[in-house]
Amino acid sequence: MFAEALKLPLGEYDVAHLAYDIERIDLKMAGGKQDQYAATFGGVNFMEFYNEDRVIVNPLRIKQQYLFELENNLLLYYTATSRESAKIIEVQSRNVTNKKESSIEAMHQLKHQAQLMKEALLKGRIDEIGNILDFGFRQKQQMAEGISNPFIDEIYDRAIKAGATGGKISGAGGGGFMTFYCPAISKYGVMEVLAGLGGHCQPYAFTGHGMSSSDGLGGGAGTAVKYSYLCAMPVQEKPNYLWSLFTMKCPRCRRGPMFTQPNAWRLKQTLKMPEKCPECGQPFELEVGFWYGTGYVSYALSFALSVATFVAWWVLIGFSTEDHRFFWWMGLNAIFLVVLQPWLMRLSRVIYLYFFVTYDSNYRNTKVKKFDYETDSYYKKEEDKKD
Repeated sequence: MFAEALKLPLGEYDVAHLAYDIERIDLKMAGGKQDQYAATFGGVNFMEFYNEDRVIVNPLRIKQQYLFELENNLLLYYTATSRESAKIIEVQSRNVTNKKESSIEAMHQLKHQAQLMKEALLKGRIDEIGNILDFGFRQKQQMAEGISNPFIDEIYDRAIKAGATGGKISGAGGGGFMTFYCPAISKYGVMEVLAGLGGHCQPYAFTGHGMSSSDGLGGGAGTAVKYSYLCAMPVQEKPNYLWSLFTMKCPRCRRGPMFTQPNAWRLKQTLKMPEKCPECGQPFELEVGFWYGTGYVSYALSFALSVATFVAWWVLIGFSTEDHRFFWWMGLNAIFLVVLQPWLMRLSRVIYLYFFVTYDSNYRNTKVKKFDYETDSYYKKEEDKKD
């Protein structure tokens, strides 16, 4: 805010460095540098810290669909406990000064964890992040006493048993916030388990910018975000329509999964769906017998795929009345459609539902839309109904 008010020519590196100096040197509070640089730069970055106050912030070009999946699968949990982080960090510093091998080795392993996380994000191997977080959590426990405690361990163990594949404790540890990676729809089981431990889950969204400020002329006040890559934000970027459709997300929020089993070829669970979207609460079966209409969609998809394979065969191999190439195409096309049928059945339901339910950017604050038998309409809002 002072940089904006006084029109100081400060860049992101200058602001982050000044914030570090104020907290660490002027106020003499122990800690690292990553918070100041994360808050200043925003987005997802790979930060490198060197001697003599040299810092390099490398923005990562991560595909938007990877970030959507990561945002959907991460759970932010407030433990409802507090701690004085500076004291924990002082213990870590003493361990390094005293050359405590277990602490130093744990720090090296956390550096390696950052490399693993970077590669998983860039290559879209999002489900590996849970295991990477778990690896880091185990290493961080070795850095100093106070980072973890029996209560933190209980929270972590319960979350893992409920379906999370990994997690971390934010900041210095000892309390505050924890983050868990919950693949598929396991997040909601984890939330239910953690609700009984006295804390609460905190809504959040990723943001691509860091701190911002206003000179007051526009009526806004200066703001700062401590963790710009994971913060509570009510407005979220609209997920891509085709990405949401083909990854079979709810049409209303484009985040919640429509099927309980990610693998369509587990035939006993191919069409198993939750009654409502676990993210926004949108009912999937809008009326009794709603899914009968998907038969027409499935037929259209099969026909379109057959035409595509026919054209591809014609161009690449060709047809002739003098041999059996046409029958070979028929046989292979039939096998192709049979193998693909579980996925096509799911896609048919997704496409059919997308005809009737549209995207709602404010889905967190509006009620779901259901079928109303009085007006024979799929779009009558619950709040408009009369008793």
